[in-house]
Amino acid sequence: MRLVDEVLPIDGNEALEMSKQLARQEGIFVGTSGGATFAGAMKVARQAPPNSTILCMLPDTAERYLSTPLFEGIPEEMTEEELEISRSTPGYRFDVSSPPPPAAKPAAPEQPTARATAFVDEVLADQARRDRLDSERALSPLTQSGDMVRVDTTALNAEEVVNLLLERIRRVKREAR
Repeated sequence: MRLVDEVLPIDGNEALEMSKQLARQEGIFVGTSGGATFAGAMKVARQAPPNSTILCMLPDTAERYLSTPLFEGIPEEMTEEELEISRSTPGYRFDVSSPPPPAAKPAAPEQPTARATAFVDEVLADQARRDRLDSERALSPLTQSGDMVRVDTTALNAEEVVNLLLERIRRVKREAR
């Protein structure tokens, strides 16, 4: 079974711009990973047959990007209107996380190259550095919200993650009634 059909490289500036566009036009607050994912989905959509269904899962929130160029020129404090909006959706926040996979044991002839492994290590180190900076900043430090649900995806495949999240959302809706 082939797991990857195609790799779509997305320019960092395009990812940054798409993140901003999602926030401005759709109210979806994602970081550059989400912007790149959506940019890729848009490329797929432009080539897809009419009436195709395309699922795009945005892998992060923009909170961890507050110390990056994504937020240049945006005030750190929320207005009263923004605070009210943020309080209007309790119980609908999920942070899906899993620890980095153990050292890869190649099951197929396709092994990651030393360059790819070094890149992943660099990304993980940068993510840890940004998390630390964002957690320690004086204004609006990155903290876990009281209604956040942590989901450990270590032993789950993509379909199981989606099903788990949908079940949690249904449970919250039932409990809200």
